[in-house]
Amino acid sequence: MSEGDSRRTAAARHTSDRHARGRRARASGRPDRIALWAVVLAIFSTVVAAGSAQAGTGGVAIPSPDRVANPSAEAFVAANATWYGPGFYGNRTACGKVLRRGTIGVAHRKLPCGTKVTFSYKGRTAVAPVIDRGPYRRGYMWDLTAATADRLGFAGSGRVLYAISSYR
Repeated sequence: MSEGDSRRTAAARHTSDRHARGRRARASGRPDRIALWAVVLAIFSTVVAAGSAQAGTGGVAIPSPDRVANPSAEAFVAANATWYGPGFYGNRTACGKVLRRGTIGVAHRKLPCGTKVTFSYKGRTAVAPVIDRGPYRRGYMWDLTAATADRLGFAGSGRVLYAISSYR
């Protein structure tokens, strides 16, 4: 082989190696990027779908409006409740209302302030707005103000029936 042939052969080998490396790099890089974007898109769409399902409710799943517009015996759900009041009179609630002896209202951890809730206890009913956050006692869903508890004839703690009447 002559010297010119060996130079051409070396140059051809160098050129073909460079092109082959570029193809390999691009071929292996693209699927990784595509897979990464697919994963990012899947996570994003899952988060958006989950967020929009309970948007504006503080993360609380809300029953369908036709079920709560006219609370009937089937619409009521049982939950543990307690009451509060005397030690908190004169203080502002989480929703900005001053708690007084005759204040009708309830505390719930996540429902928006102003949401109307109908309670039933031993045949008596009362409608009360959410005015505060709580209860902070584990296993309880509602904190009734003393006035709301009096209207229901509720003392201490126990199970009440409730139906969400309207959302704010």
